[in-house]
Amino acid sequence: LVEFLLSEIDRLLSEALDALEVALGRSQYSRAQNHHIFLNVLPEIEFDEKKLAPVVQKIGGRHGRKMWKLGVQQCEIRVKYRRAVPHPALPLRFFVSNPSGFSFRTAHYYEMAVPGSAIILKSLPGEPPGALDGKPADVPYEVMDIMQRRRFQAQL
Repeated sequence: LVEFLLSEIDRLLSEALDALEVALGRSQYSRAQNHHIFLNVLPEIEFDEKKLAPVVQKIGGRHGRKMWKLGVQQCEIRVKYRRAVPHPALPLRFFVSNPSGFSFRTAHYYEMAVPGSAIILKSLPGEPPGALDGKPADVPYEVMDIMQRRRFQAQL
């Protein structure tokens, strides 16, 4: 089941990138940039979260060049997983970004409910804190800064 869902994530990301490529082919959207792709996997999965990070790296490696070409700043994948049946499902979020166009970055977080507050993102144990560590899960995506705009213009 896990292998099937991971292949479906890869397929859905590929379809999203193909649809974006078609849309950018139209003159009215040809100059659009700073795209974000969000994939939410609904079925709960039982697996070891350490095994998913290499798969996310592989997906980023396979689609990173196309993401850069299409102006995708970030791809976010949300998965609910459980370690064993009696434990509750824990939402994980995996971010893949390619800020420079040469190498991509991945960041892995879990959602944590804070009493009397919003749901926040925390980096997975054993990983360095990411840019979204401790921030609310519903924080808006960052706007492209002037340096990123110049990079995209230079690539065109």
